[in-house]
Parts: sequence; C-alpha cells; structure tokens
Amino acid sequence: MLRAEMPSGEVIDNPSEDLLRQQLIEALPALCQQGTRTAVLDYEDEEKGARSLLLFLNQEHGIYLKYLLLTNHRVTEEWLSLSNRSALEEWVDLSDEWYASVGLFLPVEAAWEAICEFRKSGERSIQVEWVHAEDMPEDSNW
Repeated sequence: MLRAEMPSGEVIDNPSEDLLRQQLIEALPALCQQGTRTAVLDYEDEEKGARSLLLFLNQEHGIYLKYLLLTNHRVTEEWLSLSNRSALEEWVDLSDEWYASVGLFLPVEAAWEAICEFRKSGERSIQVEWVHAEDMPEDSNW
C-alpha cells in the first residue's frame, strides 16, 4: 500500500500516477512560490517492510529524494539522490533555515521516474545515482 502526504498536507491512500504528477510535478512552480516544498510517500508491504521516499521541491534545482528503509519503525538505511557530486558543498534554503546540498537535486523528469518506480515497487530507482547518507562529505547538508 502507498500513502502520500502531499505538499498541501492532504493524505491520499494509493494515489494514481496521474494524481501524483498533477500535485507534484505540474504544480511545482506554484508549490515553490507558496513555500510548500515537501511531500512524503510511504510504502508498506508485508514482505518488503516499510519504506519512505521524501521529496524536497525546488523550482530552480529540481527535486531531491531521500529514501528511507524502516525496520520496526526505525530508519535502518538512508539514501540520497545524487546528481552532481561537485555541488554537494553548495547549499539551497529549503525552508526556515533548513538547507540541502544542490548536488542532491535531480532534474524534475529524472525525479519523476524515480517517484513512479517507488510508487510501483517501494524500491529505489536504478536510473538514479544514490549516495548513502553516511558517505556524504563533511561540508554537505542533507
């Protein structure tokens, strides 16, 4: 089962691909102007367990994805999307003085493909380069 907490705060069970595209990708400019820049997709499966995909939206840089593997409601693995290793020490303000490295933001269409993969399988997309949170450089922010 997939549960989506949209940037508006609305929670939707098993959202369609079309609905996700409308509320995340097509609405990206408006969401960023309103200051609403996060969404969460939670995937629950008896065999695979719980996983979450956090989306951080930025009109200029794209979408940064954070993939969490959960065991007994605790994060056991944390993976970050990576688009530009050389831009990890450059930060962008996400909201209220919370910053993220520019190098973590994917182009919107690449992020969309990863979102679709997560929606279907609860897995990280192999089309995206991922970095383990523990392997992030000291001067990065995530």
